[in-house]
Amino acid sequence: MGSIFKNILIGLVLAGCTIAIHMRLDSEKGFELTSILMVLIGSVYYGFALVSSHKKAKIIEIVVASIFVIIGILGLWVSPWMLIFGLFLHGFWDIAHHNDQLKLVNIPEWYVPFCATYDWTMGIYLLLIIVLN
Repeated sequence: MGSIFKNILIGLVLAGCTIAIHMRLDSEKGFELTSILMVLIGSVYYGFALVSSHKKAKIIEIVVASIFVIIGILGLWVSPWMLIFGLFLHGFWDIAHHNDQLKLVNIPEWYVPFCATYDWTMGIYLLLIIVLN
C-alpha cells in the first residue's frame, strides 16, 4: 500500500511542477502546453498497445489513445474545456486498468496511481483557472 501513496505523491509533485511552469506562461501559451501534454499523455497508451499480444487489446488501446490525442488537439483549437474533460477522462481510463477491467494490457503497477493523480490534479488546476478568470 505504501508504494501506491508514493506513486500518488510523485503524480502530485510532477503536476505541481507542470503547474509552476503553466503559471509562468500567459494563458494562451499555458493552454498550448497543456494541449501538448494531453497529446503525450494519450499517446502513452499506444506504447501499451504495441507490447500487448492480444489483438482486441491493441485495437481498444489504439482507438482510445487516438481519442485522447484528438481531445488534446481540440483543447487547442476549440476550447480549453476539452482539456479538462480529457484529463478527467484519462484518469478514469487509468483506473479502469488498475481494476483489471482491461486485463489484456500489461500496465506497470506504479503507472496507474501516478498518472490518475497527475491527470486529476491538472484537471482541477485548469478548472480553477477557467472558473476564476
